[in-house]
Amino acid sequence: MEFQLLTEGVGAPQLRLDLDGGSGTAGRARAAVAAFLRALTRSCLPTDPGAPGDVLLVVSELVTNAVRHAPGALTLCLARQPGEVQITVRDGNPVAPLARPPDLGAGTGGFGWPTVQRLAREVRVVPHRDGKEIHAFVPWDPRDPAGPGGATAPDGGGCGTSAPPSRPGRRPAADSR
Repeated sequence: MEFQLLTEGVGAPQLRLDLDGGSGTAGRARAAVAAFLRALTRSCLPTDPGAPGDVLLVVSELVTNAVRHAPGALTLCLARQPGEVQITVRDGNPVAPLARPPDLGAGTGGFGWPTVQRLAREVRVVPHRDGKEIHAFVPWDPRDPAGPGGATAPDGGGCGTSAPPSRPGRRPAADSR
């Protein structure tokens, strides 16, 4: 599996992974995200120990939805931002996800999109001529690696020095698939 993982420099770590959308796509995405999370936690521990799992779950749900509802190639990108991890999935289906009741009987889904919306601070669907991008911003509040109890470091603990950026014009995420 080939992916680009930037581990040094401004904004590191960053990940870009181009996927074919075929069998095993979600597993390949999870493996790449695990490498991203290892790089991130070496320099930036979150105050919430569940944050890495939240990032991994959001990626898994977004990639699985793309494979299921937008057959074909897709791109996954992750980037550390101050106070959060930005996850972007670009696929070839321009239709925004729509919420639907979870299916407890036949196992046809309905759980992923609400999970993404619950775990992310913000979710945006950006349509493009040839598909869409879904941006999810998952909290990653830094703690001071040297301080007991995970107190936030005055300098962001190597994670950036400011709160998550305010996003003017924020609108509610489109409803799920």
